[in-house]
Amino acid sequence: MNTTTLPTLAWDHTLTQLPGLPWSAVTATPLPSPRLALFNPEAAALLDWPPACAADSALTEALAGNGPLPGAQYIATAYGGHQFGVWAGRLGDGRAMLLGAVRNVRHERWEVQLKGAGPTPYSRGADGRAVLRSSLREYLCSE
Repeated sequence: MNTTTLPTLAWDHTLTQLPGLPWSAVTATPLPSPRLALFNPEAAALLDWPPACAADSALTEALAGNGPLPGAQYIATAYGGHQFGVWAGRLGDGRAMLLGAVRNVRHERWEVQLKGAGPTPYSRGADGRAVLRSSLREYLCSE
């Protein structure tokens, strides 16, 4: 990572230490020639990232799944719930990879994840990718 623009994150991997929690270690599938489509400076500030880190090609590579952020631990989690109005039993993150949680200088805890970085054990045969239009739709709805 370019330390002049991207600070080192203090990762918290407490989730992986909880007994009986269903999770799986995963590896992202690299993308050829990734590029940053959108950068949210307000969200970056929650992680204490300065706006200048948007220009850091190492950040783009890491967020594309081409290399881990130092100290991150890629996992996918399982969960239970309802789907289409009926109990679906055990489900899981089919295209989300949790990198860990980060505490910022205000002592707020934020979970950081990649969405669409490749398959997980819960992908049910899909490739674990996310197209840009659905990712933008999810982003806009969250805003």
